[in-house]
Amino acid sequence: MIILLTAALGSCAQVQSVLPGDSLSASMAAVQSVLPGGLTSKPVQATAGAQEDEQNLTPKQRELRELARNQEKQAEAFNRTILEGAVIGAALGAGIGALIGGDTAQDRLKRAAIGGAAGAVAGALAGKYVAYKQQQYTNREEQMNSMITDVRQLNQENQAILDKMREILAEDKRRVADLKQQYQGKKISEGQYQRELAVVKSDRELTNSMVRKAEARLAVFKEAGTTLAQTNPDVNFKNYNREVVNSQSTIDAMQKVANDLAVVA
Repeated sequence: MIILLTAALGSCAQVQSVLPGDSLSASMAAVQSVLPGGLTSKPVQATAGAQEDEQNLTPKQRELRELARNQEKQAEAFNRTILEGAVIGAALGAGIGALIGGDTAQDRLKRAAIGGAAGAVAGALAGKYVAYKQQQYTNREEQMNSMITDVRQLNQENQAILDKMREILAEDKRRVADLKQQYQGKKISEGQYQRELAVVKSDRELTNSMVRKAEARLAVFKEAGTTLAQTNPDVNFKNYNREVVNSQSTIDAMQKVANDLAVVA
């Protein structure tokens, strides 16, 4: 465990090579070195499955997947704006999401190592984010207001996701109960039962992926607030911190729904 954590946390210096000015290949190599196993896994798809059949999805499920695609686009746009095309966003969204599953002892060690690396990446992003805001605005109050707007926008996006996740949870509960009744009454075959259940399980996978991506973006704002506070102790962070807390509460609620979905499926 110590070896894994040391390797992940010790990659802070390597993260710096992902910042603008380095070659794309060097940047990708640096990002791969931050995450155990590199980026060998395919990115988590918005459909939570390689080729999910849209015909088997309910309108609410399609809406959730559209929100997932929008979340991905927003994260990519944010990272691209701050890092001017660097590849850290791929590591945050795809690499971390693909590697963080499982509940064996080895999986838990891997999550701990990845968590340390993710913190280093979030720190690098936060530094560039603060520098970007300082370039945009020379006035400290304007900088803070812009950052507050960014966190508030993230929270609005997450609230829309949370609302839809709650709808999906209620729908999946009814769907699974109906499936079990039909299967036990021999009205559907085991194959049909398993196929329908797989669609419900895809909701669980997707919601967990969306929670992780929301956490990754919020981590940047948390680090940015800490970074700015260290160099500007006279700035009032009350409103900014309140938005960060609100956003964390929304993400916590998202995680609770995702956990409830795991029980349903």
